[in-house]
Amino acid sequence: MSNISLYCLPYSGGSASIYYKWHTKLADNITLVPLEPAGRGTRISQPLCQTIEDAIQDFYQQFITRYDGGDYVIFGHSLGGLMAFELVHYILDQGYAMPKAIFFSGARPPDRVHDEKILHTLSDTDFITEIAKLGGTSVEVLRNKELMNIFTPIIKNDYRLYEQYSFQPKSRVLTCPIIILHGDADSLVALEELPRWEKFTDKEIKIITFPEGDHFFVDKKYEQLVNIINQTIKDVTQRKE
Repeated sequence: MSNISLYCLPYSGGSASIYYKWHTKLADNITLVPLEPAGRGTRISQPLCQTIEDAIQDFYQQFITRYDGGDYVIFGHSLGGLMAFELVHYILDQGYAMPKAIFFSGARPPDRVHDEKILHTLSDTDFITEIAKLGGTSVEVLRNKELMNIFTPIIKNDYRLYEQYSFQPKSRVLTCPIIILHGDADSLVALEELPRWEKFTDKEIKIITFPEGDHFFVDKKYEQLVNIINQTIKDVTQRKE
């Protein structure tokens, strides 16, 4: 079976470390390549990206540093899904090959990202109250003032990037399988929005729903999710061969 690289982009406030536990569950032919946003994880001392364009450039530099010329797929959750969409188009603009598949997880279609509720302009206290409702941050972390002093500016900046994003039509449609992953209890992404992803590809999209999955099913149901990734990559690899 052909080797293939899996590039992963994290959600708002997340770092590459959220994907490390996937190592033991991924098939042997899949090389996990988590991309690390500036200002967190192993890059905590670096300044945060101030625009989506800067963030895409930053992810692209990581991509080309690790890219070996072989087959690859991209996975992004929430903000990472939006970033994955912009990143793959940037990669293609530079003359690289189409990925073998793209996974958009917990992500609205890029022309539907905005909500009436803007969070990044809230006070830190009100902002923390709002993100606590999503269930992705433990109570222990939320109650730790020292940790939240570090965490809040990072996630607030990510929300600003997301909330200030302006979709620009692309010069191409994607020509690889697109898999949309969705938690049926996700309060941020509505199931009825997801078929709109079809306009960005010439292939039929596949929507997979996780029962009792909230917005952070990517963490809570990661073993099931990785099984889907393994099977998808197996299918696209065999189709090629």
